[in-house]
Amino acid sequence: ARLQLPPDGAPIRGGIVSTHGYGVSKPIADRDALFAPVAARGIAVLNIRVRGFAGSRLDTGDWQTPTEPGLGWITRGLDNPDPASEGTMRWSYAQGVADVFQACRAMRAWLGEHANGAPLPLDLHGESFGGGLAVPAAAKLEGRGAERARIARLVIALPTMGDWPWRHDHPIQDGSGAEIARLIERRPERADLIRLRLRLFDSVVHAGRIRCPVLCKLAERDEIVP
Repeated sequence: ARLQLPPDGAPIRGGIVSTHGYGVSKPIADRDALFAPVAARGIAVLNIRVRGFAGSRLDTGDWQTPTEPGLGWITRGLDNPDPASEGTMRWSYAQGVADVFQACRAMRAWLGEHANGAPLPLDLHGESFGGGLAVPAAAKLEGRGAERARIARLVIALPTMGDWPWRHDHPIQDGSGAEIARLIERRPERADLIRLRLRLFDSVVHAGRIRCPVLCKLAERDEIVP
């Protein structure tokens, strides 16, 4: 993660945790430039990289390099799932959601140290894959109070990882959804378990628990995230 601070002397008015897309993550300098106008308004920005992506491989190694042709990060731990319930957390996506959840808790603690009086608001942002990660993380944080990093506002664009029953019936040719479809095709004996794991972290399922204001940007035509 990288914490981008407001200009020297500017009072801190709040914080944002931002995630990234499924493809190659933008260099940190590009992310800083993207959020510079936000930081200039007094908002501290925590840009995170979930485990296994470039910039977050110290403990995991490279999870973006396919374990076999046509598969990628999203299939790690899902390609040979443990049927026990605790096996769910061996899946890369479950761990990615945990990374976002813990980043929000860390940012809430940091904001608490820099607040003068009233608690500072904490927002969560994600696009595409990042939007998919943000939804269950925000839902898990809902109702836990300021000290547990409840999100003030959620901003997502083209969120993926949602409505898997529909997506199974409408396969696509690229992105994480296509990798999931290839995995199920190659592991038909584990198809039911794979679909169960997907449903447990389905953004549509978790979205119903979110109570904060949400800006959700959708596309009527999107070949990657229908």
